[in-house]
Amino acid sequence: MQQTARFSRTNASRKAGFGIRLNPVLNLLSGDTVGMMAGRDLAYEDAARFGLACLDPIANTPQNHVVSLIADAAALSRSSAKDDRPIHVPVPLTALTSRGFAAACRRAAERSCLCPQELVLDVVDSAIFHRNTDVMARLYALHGLGFRIGIDARQTWDAPHADGIGLLVERITIRGWAIEHDRSLEDSIEAASNAGVEIIAERPYWRDGPWLADLGVTCAINPRRDA
Repeated sequence: MQQTARFSRTNASRKAGFGIRLNPVLNLLSGDTVGMMAGRDLAYEDAARFGLACLDPIANTPQNHVVSLIADAAALSRSSAKDDRPIHVPVPLTALTSRGFAAACRRAAERSCLCPQELVLDVVDSAIFHRNTDVMARLYALHGLGFRIGIDARQTWDAPHADGIGLLVERITIRGWAIEHDRSLEDSIEAASNAGVEIIAERPYWRDGPWLADLGVTCAINPRRDA
């Protein structure tokens, strides 16, 4: 199994929680790597709760945080020979309130020698569920530039899983244990899968691969070894 790749810009940033990691996205049946999921040791929303002193000085706004993460993920991918694509990049909901966000992401991708199609920008479920006009406009602008859109539904999954969602959303990430304990998710997974959306489970058991694949869950991050 592939290990998570990591690096920090400086010792200070490592202490502050700004080290970056790349977790492989794995096919549940074959074990093949089908992408990478980027993240900081400390998410933007968590850092913001502790005040500006906890924020990376070069990524002290939601938009700059995403731009910085794209650059660092690309650098780590190259330095660690982790060239599997696409790379998932988490996007704070507040970043989608910036009118120039899509253009900033495109410039960040270009500077990092990445095509927009090599990136999946993961937004929280509520960004889609509430259908805020400005937020949806930003998402469609990103999609129009070639970026792929994902939903992080590890906390909640209330966004519609039909109604043309497959035209905008390409991947949805959910918690593996939630599938085991909430059978009502099976209908949502089936509908999303039928709409052409790829479902990624976080920390499922390898032994559940065939069962999950039958439901429509094809990929995993941090899968658990069979007990």
